[in-house]
Amino acid sequence: MSTNDNWDDAVEANAQSNETWDSTSTTPIVGKYIGMKTNIGPNASNIYNIVNEADGEIWGVWGSAVIDSKFEEIPVNSRVRIEYLGKKPGKR
Repeated sequence: MSTNDNWDDAVEANAQSNETWDSTSTTPIVGKYIGMKTNIGPNASNIYNIVNEADGEIWGVWGSAVIDSKFEEIPVNSRVRIEYLGKKPGKR
């Protein structure tokens, strides 16, 4: 994930997500991180909204322990890339 502020148009951070990115997708999502929603669904998860560079759609990425910890370090309006690299066995 990297930062790049070379985008002229702004999108409201509270915009509704049109699509949900599937973490098992072989295609990474690259775009502008525009904000997050909290306490979503039965597990009170986070959803991170990203304007996909490929199609201009707003995509929602469900939070997880790893995703949540990474996005704590990323400011809104940053350019990000998310790619599924597989699962690792837990420590337990």
